[in-house]
Amino acid sequence: MTRKPRRTRSGRRSKRSAVMRRTTEATSVDCDLPERSVVLAGPACSGKSTVARLLADSCGAQLATARSALEVASGAASLTRAQLVEVGERLEREHGGRWLVEAVNATARGATVVDAARTVAQLAALKRWRTSALTVFLDAAVDVRRRRFEARAPGGDMSFDELAASPVEREARELGPYCDLRFDSSELSSPMIAAEIVAAFDGG
Repeated sequence: MTRKPRRTRSGRRSKRSAVMRRTTEATSVDCDLPERSVVLAGPACSGKSTVARLLADSCGAQLATARSALEVASGAASLTRAQLVEVGERLEREHGGRWLVEAVNATARGATVVDAARTVAQLAALKRWRTSALTVFLDAAVDVRRRRFEARAPGGDMSFDELAASPVEREARELGPYCDLRFDSSELSSPMIAAEIVAAFDGG
């Protein structure tokens, strides 16, 4: 079941709200995730990579990215957006979500932040890999994601609409019900989302 942020009762301040208040303008989060893992999921430009880096840097966790796994699988030092989509869809057809788990498991030790699951099969495989992992879905309004995409890769080899029409991207937008937590990054800053994730591990 998806966990919902706990509301603060009148006259009392919960640990979660206190952490969120401190991190509204911050660039790091006080936390410790010993032997725990976070799996991020959601569509492109929803803030996953920003939150993933923030959690990994602040919590001393290892960051495992699907982009790196795709580059290793392709044998290329770097891939364009269209190439990432092409390689990812081929691996998904041939191996299901196992390819991502195998790539993460090859290097992951201890607390790990995975950026990111993009299909139901990937999410399920990662949950089997780390049964204690917290799965987190990030989304944002489509116009916000479009602006982020165009600012990040102006004149790239794939338009936002082309990416949105790809099978994996369509599936990534539907992963919310399968995750423990869900956030809209057009309403919450990355530090606030990271604080909510840490609070969920701490029991809110």
